[in-house]
Amino acid sequence: MYVNDLDAAKDFFETFLDGVSNAGYYNEKTGFRSYFISFEVGAITRNYD
Repeated sequence: MYVNDLDAAKDFFETFLDGVSNAGYYNEKTGFRSYFISFEVGAITRNYD
């Protein structure tokens, strides 16, 4: 997923979805940054019936 504000997106997943982030990855050559976020439970689905 691409976002305009990576740190804000990470904070959202940690705060509202109980995600746990790694320390992050940064490629100095390209400027690419990313985080891996893990969740304790599997996917949450909703039934709209």
